[in-house]
Amino acid sequence: MRKSLLEGRWVLGADANRELLFGLVALKSGVIDEDRLVTAFQAWARDPSRTLAEHLLARRDLNPNNRDAITTLVARELVRHHGNAEECLTALPRNAALLEQLHALSNSALSTTIGHMHYNYACSLARKIPLSVASERAELAARAVEGLRQSIAAGYSDYEKMKVDPDLNALRKRVDFKALMTELASKQSNTRT
Repeated sequence: MRKSLLEGRWVLGADANRELLFGLVALKSGVIDEDRLVTAFQAWARDPSRTLAEHLLARRDLNPNNRDAITTLVARELVRHHGNAEECLTALPRNAALLEQLHALSNSALSTTIGHMHYNYACSLARKIPLSVASERAELAARAVEGLRQSIAAGYSDYEKMKVDPDLNALRKRVDFKALMTELASKQSNTRT
């Protein structure tokens, strides 16, 4: 029997956003470390019928009280972001090295989530460019393009969206952004043929 989020469990399996959110909140809270998180995601990738929390509990990397505390924190984040787990993930501090390790698990749902997380992070940086002082703009833009590069490496491939996404307008004149778009367009045309 599946319970609701407020009862301590949500229906997941296919919802890698919420699994990743639970794991990253647990990590940020200091309840688990990166190694335990990666190991738990390896188990989840093999058996996504169980939640990440269930895998952590089974390995004794998490106790029921900590699971409940993390679930409460996740619920609060979801309320703050109107139930949108992807927005919650974008608001969390990003650890690119950890996300690369998780992407390497070859779980398509998790990879898609990580790709979207990198994309949203890049968009948030790009939106800050026009509002920042001139001396910070080049660094923000370079970080945004790198975030897009990481999103593509993680499997994000929505070229059509990137062409028109207003969040990326501050990047459009950059040589590295144009090269990235050309590379993505080429990749997409190669997969169609």
